[in-house]
Amino acid sequence: MAALLAWLHARVLAPFTRLERFAARVADGDLSAPLEVERGQAFGAWSQSFDLLRTELAAARRREAEERASKEALIAEIGHDLRTPVATICATAELLELSARSPADAERLAVIQAKGRQVDALIGDLFHAHDSQIAALGVTPEEMSSQVLADLVRQADHRGLARIGVLPAVLVRADRRRLAQVVDNIVQNSYKYADTPIEVTGRLDGESLELSLTDSGPGVQASEIGLILARGQRGDNAAGTPGHGLGLFICAQLMERMGGHIRASLPQAGGLRVTLTVPLA
Repeated sequence: MAALLAWLHARVLAPFTRLERFAARVADGDLSAPLEVERGQAFGAWSQSFDLLRTELAAARRREAEERASKEALIAEIGHDLRTPVATICATAELLELSARSPADAERLAVIQAKGRQVDALIGDLFHAHDSQIAALGVTPEEMSSQVLADLVRQADHRGLARIGVLPAVLVRADRRRLAQVVDNIVQNSYKYADTPIEVTGRLDGESLELSLTDSGPGVQASEIGLILARGQRGDNAAGTPGHGLGLFICAQLMERMGGHIRASLPQAGGLRVTLTVPLA
């Protein structure tokens, strides 16, 4: 009798208990839980089936995560690439409205501005919903002349407020498309919060080129200077201005992934200075 009980425990109860624990771990989401399969025991076939089910479930979850990440990255990338053209359209319509030849023309330009702001708000909502996927944006650094940085500032500065000094003639390494996003964001922020000329200067610092964009607006409080690069953080002067506090955070993420850095500082003369550190090639 004792021998029979020992056999039942070894061949039936113990395997069933292991199978039960395995099923509980898989149900809790642990798809890497180990399962020792003994083909000769009573639950051998069931154990193999459970193990196969676990493997297929893990593979399906990986595929789902990859597809979701790909879609989120595409949404984030499209959103980033739309913001600057929309802002340029709104600003251009605003300038044209000042010289409109008739009230009807002014009204049409006002409609363009209103719809542009509406699209920008929708893009902002898109960012807010998918900001967790910002890190999925592709970054491909390449060698380029430092004069490309000056070109990017000119392209972003549709209002002509930037005063670009002579930049050191060196080769840097960065992703031109992502660097354009960073520069666009800084210039647009200056338009939005300062609305003053932007002094653009460059200098060499070790193995990097530092590009500084300085306005003479109200800036931010000294206590906020370390926060405005963080996710969802905005200065007190942003109250009443649309935004989600993602712009400079996105810039910081992109600069880091290009091997560079971004920092904000308060010049003695007032305003805000944003400095990009771009690695030399």
